[in-house]
Amino acid sequence: MKFSGVSIESTEYRHIERHSYGGMSSGMIAPEIWKNEIIPHLKEIIYGGNI
Repeated sequence: MKFSGVSIESTEYRHIERHSYGGMSSGMIAPEIWKNEIIPHLKEIIYGGNI
């Protein structure tokens, strides 16, 4: 995750202060969820299964 400074291989939730605006997640990111769920879903949407 170039933009957060946290490796996509990390399995720990991380707090990113610059994204902490309050609310439920308040700056917390979960690299494992991005790697295993969000990025594959975005690829499916963008490429329509042609990846």
